[in-house]
Amino acid sequence: MSDYGELDLGAAVRIVWSRRLWVLALTALSTSGFIALGVVMTPTYRAETILVSSSSDRAGAGIGAALGDLGALASVAGLSIGSSGARAEEAVALLSGRNFTERFIRDKQLLPVLFPDKWNRNGNDWAVPPERRPSLNDGFKIFDGKVRTVTYDKKSGLIKLVVEWSDPVLAADWANQLVERANQEMRQRAINEAQASSKFLENELSKIVLVETRQAIGRLLEGSLNQATIAAVNPEYAFRVVDRALPADRDDPVRPRWLVLLVLGPVIGAMAGCLIALALGPKKSS
Repeated sequence: MSDYGELDLGAAVRIVWSRRLWVLALTALSTSGFIALGVVMTPTYRAETILVSSSSDRAGAGIGAALGDLGALASVAGLSIGSSGARAEEAVALLSGRNFTERFIRDKQLLPVLFPDKWNRNGNDWAVPPERRPSLNDGFKIFDGKVRTVTYDKKSGLIKLVVEWSDPVLAADWANQLVERANQEMRQRAINEAQASSKFLENELSKIVLVETRQAIGRLLEGSLNQATIAAVNPEYAFRVVDRALPADRDDPVRPRWLVLLVLGPVIGAMAGCLIALALGPKKSS
């Protein structure tokens, strides 16, 4: 059996060698194609920022001690009790959410940037008829599918926001602004919730006669005020930045990777050449 295998291998080598010009031609063609691909590809740069949820630093915001038998009341009032994990997931969902992203695209007027082939720079207007102009939904699909990536490691608590774009400065700027805007929105949500909670608790306080219950509600009110204060004074309310995004070097794109292209080109070409040579079989003697 081994002799038969050796004979087959030898025959294959002779066939490939007899058609070596085919192999060399396909190798050269494939290599040239991959090089051309690298030349025409628009370089893509990556900006990355590392975050950690700030909610774990203030879980409960000092409200837990006021609970006693009023846990249900605190829940109805909308106070966050020991829900740092839920708050972190809410912030991550906001950062990658459609509403938030579409507002970012609209406010920053990014549709012309995301669809440059449909934009007339000279006329500063769309180069396509109204029915073909991209919508915010189209912008979200591009931004969410090709530009921004958010990953959340629940074990470590680290959140990674990655933005990839053809301009390294823009990529870093978008990454940092997304975090800033998410923090602003989560801060405003917390302030609105605390104000609503305070109004609800003040209304309940006016109905209560028992001194112990009034004192407990008072402590809940104090906790609600603490939440509002923390949100108002802390710019990193939802995300604390561990490593801020910086522009990548112009000579360090994530795509194209020239080393990969220069290796794949000859390898794929040589493999294709060998397979075609074996398929054609040995050259017939003239």
